[in-house]
Amino acid sequence: MKLLPNTIEGLIFGLSNFDGIETDIRLTKDEDLVLYHDPVLTSGEVIRELTLEQLKKKGVPSLLEFLTNEKIPNFMSKGRVMWIEFKSDCRRGWPVKAQIADIVYSKFAKIIDQADISPSNIKILSFYKELLAPVVIDDRFQAYPITPYVNECNQKLIYPGGLPRILMKSLKWHVKNAVNENYKGVLFAKQYLLGIFSLRHPKYDKIVELIDETGIELGTNLGSIEREADFPRLHRFSDETGKYPRHAKKGEGLIIAHRGTGTKGIEITEK
Repeated sequence: MKLLPNTIEGLIFGLSNFDGIETDIRLTKDEDLVLYHDPVLTSGEVIRELTLEQLKKKGVPSLLEFLTNEKIPNFMSKGRVMWIEFKSDCRRGWPVKAQIADIVYSKFAKIIDQADISPSNIKILSFYKELLAPVVIDDRFQAYPITPYVNECNQKLIYPGGLPRILMKSLKWHVKNAVNENYKGVLFAKQYLLGIFSLRHPKYDKIVELIDETGIELGTNLGSIEREADFPRLHRFSDETGKYPRHAKKGEGLIIAHRGTGTKGIEITEK
């Protein structure tokens, strides 16, 4: 059986086998929240132009539906963590951020209250600081910017737009800036540690010094289980969920199932 990413079954899988999960939320036409990574469905229909009921009929789960699943309280009692990424609207290939920030956050906070989930089990992340602005001033939740900023609404511009920012702004700069802006931590592209871009940024021992010096949390998707093991102090967002369960040891950062199953889903044997 194949479990798909950002589905209730897929996210339950991630919570069952890892320290937590990452999932994505988007705003619907009637200003509710659904779990979906891309701004459009595979059919080409735009998430923001469909209502919650229309999307549910197409198999897209709502955030409330997931958080009120009967299995969730058991995971929360075990200290599992949900990293929830706030996604922008997309209009003509460009992200709409500040205009929807308060709408997304107020709906999100209401759903958390409805589902009776403790904010301590929730971490909120986004590529867009505009979407995190309401989170930062509400001390119930923890906010984490993802760096470098990329335009997710236009796939052709993701790499051309992101790579100059990796070269221009060091990880150390991002960390110190995050402290000044009251973020709990920073999540960053693996290029900060790997490949030619790692020459521009701190080595792992220096990153650990940054964590100890600032008290801030750092995380990234390192791309392989072997690399995850080499960077234990980081929160490690894993797409390799085929080798499970996998949990952090004491003193390590969390091991997070990206979208619950990795980005492409996972084949499992039915019990």
